[in-house]
Amino acid sequence: MITRGKAGPAWVAVPSPKLELGSLDIGSLVQVPVKAPFHSLFGKHLVFRIADQNHAGYPADSVTLIADCAIFAMCFDAAEPQNPDPYRKLDGSNRYIHSNIARWLNSNAPAGQWYQPAHPYDAPPIPENVYLDNPSYHLPGFLHIWEEGLAAKLLTTNVVVRRCEEDGNGTDVVEAKVFLPSSAELGLGKEGGVAEGSLLALFDWYDWVCYYTPEALANCSNLPEDEPACWWLRTPTYYTPNEVRYVDSYGIRLSTIANYSDTGVRPVCNLPASTWVSPPDEKGVHTVLS
Repeated sequence: MITRGKAGPAWVAVPSPKLELGSLDIGSLVQVPVKAPFHSLFGKHLVFRIADQNHAGYPADSVTLIADCAIFAMCFDAAEPQNPDPYRKLDGSNRYIHSNIARWLNSNAPAGQWYQPAHPYDAPPIPENVYLDNPSYHLPGFLHIWEEGLAAKLLTTNVVVRRCEEDGNGTDVVEAKVFLPSSAELGLGKEGGVAEGSLLALFDWYDWVCYYTPEALANCSNLPEDEPACWWLRTPTYYTPNEVRYVDSYGIRLSTIANYSDTGVRPVCNLPASTWVSPPDEKGVHTVLS
């Protein structure tokens, strides 16, 4: 751009009004607007960090995002009172393809309507089926809180998930717009010798410790304020039918029963590298443009 002043014409650098998502560095912060009716639950924006670009096994020309904070606390899967397996009857199932949390993350249904049974013994995350007082049946589906144009940009991703011994070992391949990270993708190891994907570039140098959003602290019970969050992985504990891996407040991989509802959610998704974002704001955060 040319401007004129007392000293004559001069070139002045003017920031571009928009950038391509794929031009940003690993670790950059990117936010997605939340629909106004859901600000009290999830804030005005969902803030993500770029975890990788063109990640192996993910869609071509994509950028992988992971939530920078734990956006809510909920169970992985509710207890299943009719299940003949005594562990899943009391504690829920650790099979990700059947889990409540996988369906919530990929639902565009209004509040209270996202739950649909995934198998004959499945049960909703209502108060009597979850441990520690954070039922999630009443929430809107996760995709319902996004602006429609932005949700439509999300790329379908095939994610690999270990099956526990009870389910025959091996792996499931789950088609998802939004999903939880695996142990292997965070560099926290294989589960029973099975790698559920490969290391995301961000976690080659970035810490696993994160915090809850202010909205999560305000809307969920039993969460420690001013302390790091515990958050779910999609990885099951392979030798049990009811336990799931999670990252604790020190960044260590542990396991707990599936219907514990004091554990946070850090969604992962893929967007096209060509997606437009704004220049960074004063906090260094880019906004995804519709």
